[in-house]
Amino acid sequence: MPLTINPLSAVSLPELQQIITGYHSSGYVAVSYTDSPGQSTFSLTYTPLAEPQQRRFDHLDQETTTRYNQILNKNFSFAAFADDTLAGLIIAEPEFWNRSVTVWEFHVRADQRRRGIGRQLMTRLVARATAAGMRTLVCETQNVNAGSIQAYRRLGFRPEGIDISYYTNNDYPNGDIAIFMKRQLSPTPIHHSPFTIHPITPADKSEWLRLRLALWPDSTAVDELPEIELFFAEPPRPLPDTLHAAFVGKRRDGSCCGLLELSIKQHAPGCKTDRIGYLEALFVDPDMRRQGVARALIAAGEQWARERGCREIASDTTPNYPHSPALHARSGYREVVRCFHKPLE
Repeated sequence: MPLTINPLSAVSLPELQQIITGYHSSGYVAVSYTDSPGQSTFSLTYTPLAEPQQRRFDHLDQETTTRYNQILNKNFSFAAFADDTLAGLIIAEPEFWNRSVTVWEFHVRADQRRRGIGRQLMTRLVARATAAGMRTLVCETQNVNAGSIQAYRRLGFRPEGIDISYYTNNDYPNGDIAIFMKRQLSPTPIHHSPFTIHPITPADKSEWLRLRLALWPDSTAVDELPEIELFFAEPPRPLPDTLHAAFVGKRRDGSCCGLLELSIKQHAPGCKTDRIGYLEALFVDPDMRRQGVARALIAAGEQWARERGCREIASDTTPNYPHSPALHARSGYREVVRCFHKPLE
């Protein structure tokens, strides 16, 4: 039966339910935890079960499917096809701010296992992540899924984190406990990437001004400098509603090549919460486009918003930026409103 591995660009709920079914386990990893003011310790011990257990996954729904399809737009996911039928998949999401890739789902259809499909899928992800300058893969599994832990070990992962309250406040000691496993990638020094992403600093003032003027050519330094100076004011002063954070992309020589400005809003079209990250400005120098700078800036901004309690992020654009809708779509955003304007004399 011929097998092909291709990038995964879309997936339906029935397809996920066909692949992501559950697991059979003949053992578990017992977690021991002690804590005192002077020392905290964790230990993991493989323990066989008297009777093998069969567990079914129950987390799949349309909301999860929609979120996964947004992740697929980031181009780090792959599917295996046997005779044009989905046989396995790996859904992964890059975090450019720390050069990691999170594996959200990694499964092979039950009747296609023991053919090396999982290893081939992981090999494709490793190649994709390494080429993008990522340094590590991260996955989460449960201590009761000893088979998954062993499979990840065979693929080069090792346990590097334990969360005893990841699912509920009663996970430890008798519930399912989250174990985070990581695989470090073959060294790809950061200087091999043509750019890096950083929070903006006072040393970037002149480049920030240049990038703002490139993004808004009808503006002037007189218009833009006051906000830049206010951003770095000491002692800190209240910032404009449209400027709460900024990130820059930098070339290997240290010069800036991209800019992202963000804010946090209480309202935005299509959003349901009252604390929303908002992309206020995004620009990349022409010589650095199509190299992932914009998407890396967006990823850094999304992480900044998550760390400040935002569960949604929004943006807007105008006809002056014709490539913006496609960039937003590739980054997992969907259009929710379109406005029109007509001057009245």
